[in-house]
Amino acid sequence: MAQAVSVYRWDDAGAPQITDGKPNEYLDVIKKCLVEGYGDKQPLGWVILDEALPEESPFLAIKNNESVGGSGGAMMFSASNNNARTIVRCQSALDYISKTEQSRLGAYFAITAGSSGTNTANKWVIIASSTAFYFIAMPEYTLNRNYFGTYSHIFFFAGDIKSFYGSDPATFITLSGRVNSTLTGWNSSINYTLTDYTVQTCGYVYALDSTQSKENTYLITYFANHAVAQSSLYNSNPEVRAISPTCLVTGGPALNQADTHGNSEILPFMRGEVPGLFVSQEYGFKGQLMPFTKLIDGVEHYSVPNANAGGTNAWINMEEWV
Repeated sequence: MAQAVSVYRWDDAGAPQITDGKPNEYLDVIKKCLVEGYGDKQPLGWVILDEALPEESPFLAIKNNESVGGSGGAMMFSASNNNARTIVRCQSALDYISKTEQSRLGAYFAITAGSSGTNTANKWVIIASSTAFYFIAMPEYTLNRNYFGTYSHIFFFAGDIKSFYGSDPATFITLSGRVNSTLTGWNSSINYTLTDYTVQTCGYVYALDSTQSKENTYLITYFANHAVAQSSLYNSNPEVRAISPTCLVTGGPALNQADTHGNSEILPFMRGEVPGLFVSQEYGFKGQLMPFTKLIDGVEHYSVPNANAGGTNAWINMEEWV
Protein backbone atom coordinates (compact mmCIF):
# COMPACT_ATOMS: atom_id res chain seq x y z
CA MET A 1 0.00 0.00 0.00
CA ALA A 2 1.39 3.40 -0.98
CA GLN A 3 2.16 5.78 1.86
CA ALA A 4 2.06 9.55 1.67
CA VAL A 5 5.30 11.26 2.62
CA SER A 6 5.71 14.48 4.59
CA VAL A 7 8.78 16.72 4.53
CA TYR A 8 9.69 18.82 7.57
CA ARG A 9 12.44 21.45 7.57
CA TRP A 10 14.16 23.80 9.97
CA ASP A 11 12.98 26.81 7.94
CA ASP A 12 9.25 25.93 8.09
CA ALA A 13 7.03 28.42 9.92
CA GLY A 14 6.91 27.40 13.58
CA ALA A 15 9.54 24.67 13.20
CA PRO A 16 11.56 23.72 16.30
CA GLN A 17 15.14 24.93 16.17
CA ILE A 18 18.50 23.45 17.06
CA THR A 19 20.54 26.33 18.43
CA ASP A 20 23.20 24.99 20.79
CA GLY A 21 23.30 21.39 19.61
CA LYS A 22 21.93 19.96 22.85
CA PRO A 23 20.50 16.42 22.81
CA ASN A 24 17.03 17.60 23.85
CA GLU A 25 16.92 19.91 20.82
CA TYR A 26 17.33 16.94 18.46
CA LEU A 27 14.79 14.90 20.41
CA ASP A 28 12.33 17.78 20.29
CA VAL A 29 12.65 18.03 16.50
CA ILE A 30 11.91 14.31 16.11
CA LYS A 31 8.96 14.48 18.52
CA LYS A 32 7.47 17.59 16.92
CA CYS A 33 7.64 16.14 13.41
CA LEU A 34 6.45 12.60 14.01
CA VAL A 35 4.22 12.87 17.08
CA GLU A 36 2.96 16.42 17.69
CA GLY A 37 3.27 18.56 14.57
CA TYR A 38 4.08 22.29 14.46
CA GLY A 39 2.79 25.34 12.61
CA ASP A 40 0.63 24.04 9.75
CA LYS A 41 2.61 20.76 9.57
CA GLN A 42 0.63 17.75 10.76
CA PRO A 43 2.22 14.81 12.62
CA LEU A 44 2.23 11.25 11.27
CA GLY A 45 0.72 9.25 14.10
CA TRP A 46 3.89 8.05 15.78
CA VAL A 47 3.42 7.47 19.52
CA ILE A 48 5.60 8.34 22.51
CA LEU A 49 6.39 5.23 24.55
CA ASP A 50 8.66 6.91 27.11
CA GLU A 51 10.12 10.34 27.65
CA ALA A 52 12.50 11.68 30.29
CA LEU A 53 11.40 14.33 32.74
CA PRO A 54 13.16 17.70 32.27
CA GLU A 55 15.49 17.11 35.23
CA GLU A 56 16.59 13.70 33.93
CA SER A 57 19.11 12.73 31.28
CA PRO A 58 17.51 13.14 27.82
CA PHE A 59 15.54 10.12 26.63
CA LEU A 60 12.83 9.54 24.04
CA ALA A 61 11.24 6.31 22.82
CA ILE A 62 8.67 6.38 20.01
CA LYS A 63 6.90 3.74 17.94
CA ASN A 64 5.46 3.94 14.46
CA ASN A 65 1.79 4.15 13.54
CA GLU A 66 0.18 0.71 13.83
CA SER A 67 -3.24 2.00 12.70
CA VAL A 68 -1.93 2.30 9.12
CA GLY A 69 -0.06 -0.98 9.06
CA GLY A 70 3.07 -0.05 10.99
CA SER A 71 4.87 -2.80 12.86
CA GLY A 72 4.87 -0.93 16.18
CA GLY A 73 8.66 -1.08 16.23
CA ALA A 74 10.34 1.37 18.59
CA MET A 75 13.14 3.90 18.18
CA MET A 76 15.06 5.07 21.24
CA PHE A 77 17.26 8.13 21.75
CA SER A 78 19.29 8.74 24.91
CA ALA A 79 22.12 10.95 26.16
CA SER A 80 24.12 11.13 29.38
CA ASN A 81 23.43 14.85 29.80
CA ASN A 82 21.96 17.80 27.93
CA ASN A 83 25.15 19.72 27.32
CA ALA A 84 25.84 21.11 23.86
CA ARG A 85 27.44 18.56 21.52
CA THR A 86 26.85 15.58 23.84
CA ILE A 87 26.31 12.48 21.70
CA VAL A 88 22.84 10.94 21.39
CA ARG A 89 22.77 7.15 21.37
CA CYS A 90 20.22 5.77 18.89
CA GLN A 91 18.84 2.23 18.82
CA SER A 92 15.72 0.40 17.62
CA ALA A 93 13.80 -2.36 19.37
CA LEU A 94 11.28 -4.76 17.90
CA ASP A 95 9.96 -5.44 21.42
CA TYR A 96 9.76 -2.43 23.74
CA ILE A 97 8.65 -3.13 27.31
CA SER A 98 10.11 -0.21 29.26
CA LYS A 99 13.00 2.23 29.33
CA THR A 100 15.16 -0.48 30.89
CA GLU A 101 13.77 -3.57 29.15
CA GLN A 102 13.64 -4.30 25.42
CA SER A 103 14.45 -7.23 23.15
CA ARG A 104 15.47 -7.85 19.55
CA LEU A 105 17.53 -4.69 19.62
CA GLY A 106 18.93 -3.11 16.48
CA ALA A 107 22.54 -2.06 16.15
CA TYR A 108 23.22 1.16 18.07
CA PHE A 109 24.82 4.26 16.58
CA ALA A 110 25.27 7.87 17.63
CA ILE A 111 24.56 11.38 16.41
CA THR A 112 25.91 14.71 17.58
CA ALA A 113 25.93 18.39 16.74
CA GLY A 114 29.61 18.13 15.90
CA SER A 115 31.37 21.47 16.20
CA SER A 116 30.03 24.90 17.15
CA GLY A 117 28.91 28.00 15.27
CA THR A 118 28.31 27.54 11.53
CA ASN A 119 29.77 24.02 11.83
CA THR A 120 26.93 22.84 14.10
CA ALA A 121 24.71 20.25 12.41
CA ASN A 122 21.51 22.22 13.00
CA LYS A 123 19.84 22.74 9.60
CA TRP A 124 17.63 19.69 9.75
CA VAL A 125 15.27 17.88 7.37
CA ILE A 126 12.99 14.95 8.18
CA ILE A 127 11.42 12.98 5.31
CA ALA A 128 8.85 10.65 6.80
CA SER A 129 5.79 8.46 6.50
CA SER A 130 3.66 7.01 9.28
CA THR A 131 6.00 4.03 9.52
CA ALA A 132 9.54 5.20 8.65
CA PHE A 133 11.70 8.33 8.47
CA TYR A 134 15.01 9.77 7.35
CA PHE A 135 16.70 12.31 9.62
CA ILE A 136 19.23 14.69 8.10
CA ALA A 137 21.08 17.54 9.81
CA MET A 138 23.73 19.67 8.13
CA PRO A 139 25.97 22.56 9.18
CA GLU A 140 25.22 26.01 7.78
CA TYR A 141 28.78 26.05 6.45
CA THR A 142 27.92 23.30 3.95
CA LEU A 143 24.72 24.77 2.49
CA ASN A 144 26.57 26.31 -0.48
CA ARG A 145 27.30 22.90 -2.07
CA ASN A 146 25.88 19.37 -2.28
CA TYR A 147 28.55 17.51 -0.32
CA PHE A 148 29.72 17.56 3.29
CA GLY A 149 33.47 17.65 2.72
CA THR A 150 34.06 15.47 5.83
CA TYR A 151 32.27 17.98 8.09
CA SER A 152 30.17 16.42 10.84
CA HIS A 153 26.56 15.83 9.86
CA ILE A 154 23.66 13.47 10.59
CA PHE A 155 21.95 11.09 8.18
CA PHE A 156 20.12 7.92 9.27
CA PHE A 157 17.01 5.85 8.53
CA ALA A 158 14.61 4.30 11.04
CA GLY A 159 11.38 2.41 10.45
CA ASP A 160 9.73 -0.41 8.55
CA ILE A 161 11.20 -1.75 5.35
CA LYS A 162 9.05 -3.06 2.49
CA SER A 163 9.60 -6.75 3.18
CA PHE A 164 9.36 -9.36 0.44
CA TYR A 165 7.75 -11.66 3.05
CA GLY A 166 4.12 -10.89 3.82
CA SER A 167 4.13 -11.98 7.45
CA ASP A 168 7.57 -10.58 8.31
CA PRO A 169 7.65 -9.97 12.10
CA ALA A 170 10.90 -7.96 12.01
CA THR A 171 10.49 -5.12 9.53
CA PHE A 172 11.57 -2.26 11.82
CA ILE A 173 15.26 -1.49 11.32
CA THR A 174 17.81 1.30 11.40
CA LEU A 175 20.43 2.16 8.79
CA SER A 176 23.56 4.12 9.66
CA GLY A 177 27.20 4.29 8.70
CA ARG A 178 28.43 2.44 11.78
CA VAL A 179 27.20 -0.60 13.70
CA ASN A 180 27.40 -0.74 17.51
CA SER A 181 29.56 2.35 17.69
CA THR A 182 29.32 5.79 19.27
CA LEU A 183 31.81 7.33 16.85
CA THR A 184 30.27 10.31 15.07
CA GLY A 185 32.69 11.26 12.31
CA TRP A 186 31.74 12.23 8.75
CA ASN A 187 31.74 8.55 7.73
CA SER A 188 29.30 7.50 10.47
CA SER A 189 26.13 8.31 8.52
CA ILE A 190 24.29 6.16 6.00
CA ASN A 191 25.05 8.54 3.12
CA TYR A 192 28.70 7.49 3.41
CA THR A 193 27.70 3.96 2.42
CA LEU A 194 25.41 5.25 -0.34
CA THR A 195 27.57 7.91 -1.97
CA ASP A 196 31.18 6.98 -1.31
CA TYR A 197 33.02 3.93 -2.49
CA THR A 198 32.43 1.29 0.13
CA VAL A 199 30.00 -1.53 0.88
CA GLN A 200 29.73 -2.11 4.60
CA THR A 201 27.41 -3.39 7.29
CA CYS A 202 24.75 -0.78 8.03
CA GLY A 203 22.51 -2.55 10.57
CA TYR A 204 20.85 -5.78 11.67
CA VAL A 205 17.80 -7.68 10.53
CA TYR A 206 16.06 -10.29 12.68
CA ALA A 207 14.73 -13.70 11.70
CA LEU A 208 11.38 -14.42 10.09
CA ASP A 209 10.54 -16.89 12.89
CA SER A 210 10.42 -14.12 15.57
CA THR A 211 13.45 -15.50 17.42
CA GLN A 212 16.54 -13.61 18.59
CA SER A 213 18.51 -14.76 15.55
CA LYS A 214 19.87 -11.85 13.53
CA GLU A 215 22.35 -11.05 10.80
CA ASN A 216 24.24 -8.04 9.50
CA THR A 217 22.64 -6.25 6.57
CA TYR A 218 23.93 -4.45 3.48
CA LEU A 219 22.44 -2.23 0.78
CA ILE A 220 22.50 -3.20 -2.90
CA THR A 221 20.84 -1.95 -6.09
CA TYR A 222 20.20 -3.12 -9.66
CA PHE A 223 23.44 -1.39 -10.65
CA ALA A 224 25.67 -3.83 -8.73
CA ASN A 225 28.37 -1.58 -7.22
CA HIS A 226 26.53 1.69 -7.78
CA ALA A 227 29.24 4.03 -6.44
CA VAL A 228 30.78 6.26 -9.11
CA ALA A 229 34.39 7.41 -8.78
CA GLN A 230 34.64 9.57 -11.90
CA SER A 231 35.86 12.99 -10.80
CA SER A 232 35.14 14.33 -14.29
CA LEU A 233 31.40 13.83 -13.54
CA TYR A 234 31.30 15.47 -10.09
CA ASN A 235 29.87 18.76 -11.35
CA SER A 236 27.57 17.27 -13.99
CA ASN A 237 23.87 18.07 -13.85
CA PRO A 238 22.31 15.37 -16.03
CA GLU A 239 18.67 14.47 -16.36
CA VAL A 240 17.94 11.28 -14.47
CA ARG A 241 16.67 8.55 -16.82
CA ALA A 242 16.96 5.36 -14.77
CA ILE A 243 16.72 4.73 -11.04
CA SER A 244 16.91 1.57 -8.97
CA PRO A 245 15.28 0.82 -5.62
CA THR A 246 17.66 0.03 -2.77
CA CYS A 247 17.39 -3.49 -1.37
CA LEU A 248 18.32 -4.81 2.04
CA VAL A 249 20.29 -8.05 1.99
CA THR A 250 21.54 -10.42 4.68
CA GLY A 251 24.82 -12.18 5.27
CA GLY A 252 26.92 -10.39 2.65
CA PRO A 253 26.78 -7.67 0.00
CA ALA A 254 26.33 -10.22 -2.83
CA LEU A 255 24.66 -13.61 -3.03
CA ASN A 256 27.95 -15.41 -3.63
CA GLN A 257 29.29 -13.87 -0.40
CA ALA A 258 26.21 -14.66 1.71
CA ASP A 259 27.13 -18.24 2.62
CA THR A 260 23.92 -20.26 3.11
CA HIS A 261 21.51 -17.33 3.38
CA GLY A 262 20.22 -17.82 -0.13
CA ASN A 263 18.54 -21.04 1.03
CA SER A 264 17.64 -19.87 4.52
CA GLU A 265 13.95 -19.84 5.42
CA ILE A 266 14.41 -17.58 8.45
CA LEU A 267 17.23 -15.21 7.40
CA PRO A 268 17.09 -15.15 3.59
CA PHE A 269 19.62 -13.18 1.57
CA MET A 270 17.12 -10.78 -0.05
CA ARG A 271 14.87 -9.28 2.63
CA GLY A 272 13.15 -6.27 1.07
CA GLU A 273 13.36 -2.69 -0.15
CA VAL A 274 14.20 0.42 1.83
CA PRO A 275 11.20 2.75 1.40
CA GLY A 276 11.76 5.77 -0.80
CA LEU A 277 15.49 5.21 -1.33
CA PHE A 278 16.82 5.08 -4.89
CA VAL A 279 20.06 5.22 -6.83
CA SER A 280 20.31 6.61 -10.36
CA GLN A 281 22.68 5.65 -13.14
CA GLU A 282 23.29 9.37 -13.66
CA TYR A 283 25.77 11.01 -11.29
CA GLY A 284 27.00 14.48 -10.38
CA PHE A 285 25.22 17.45 -8.76
CA LYS A 286 28.18 18.38 -6.56
CA GLY A 287 27.80 22.12 -7.16
CA GLN A 288 24.10 22.34 -6.26
CA LEU A 289 23.01 24.01 -3.01
CA MET A 290 21.92 21.87 -0.09
CA PRO A 291 19.24 20.76 0.38
CA PHE A 292 18.95 20.00 -3.34
CA THR A 293 15.83 18.43 -4.82
CA LYS A 294 15.10 17.27 -8.36
CA LEU A 295 12.06 16.15 -10.32
CA ILE A 296 12.56 12.57 -11.48
CA ASP A 297 9.76 11.30 -13.69
CA GLY A 298 7.53 14.05 -12.32
CA VAL A 299 8.19 13.23 -8.66
CA GLU A 300 10.26 15.41 -6.30
CA HIS A 301 13.34 13.65 -4.93
CA TYR A 302 15.82 14.73 -2.25
CA SER A 303 19.46 14.47 -3.29
CA VAL A 304 21.55 12.55 -0.75
CA PRO A 305 24.79 14.57 -0.42
CA ASN A 306 28.20 12.94 -0.58
CA ALA A 307 29.78 12.57 2.85
CA ASN A 308 33.19 13.47 1.43
CA ALA A 309 33.78 15.67 -1.60
CA GLY A 310 32.42 13.92 -4.70
CA GLY A 311 29.12 13.88 -6.51
CA THR A 312 26.07 11.77 -5.75
CA ASN A 313 23.52 9.51 -7.41
CA ALA A 314 21.37 8.66 -4.35
CA TRP A 315 17.82 10.01 -3.90
CA ILE A 316 14.86 9.92 -1.49
CA ASN A 317 11.33 10.12 -2.87
CA MET A 318 9.65 13.09 -1.18
CA GLU A 319 6.04 12.36 -2.19
CA GLU A 320 5.03 8.71 -1.88
CA TRP A 321 6.59 5.44 -0.79
CA VAL A 322 5.21 2.34 -2.51
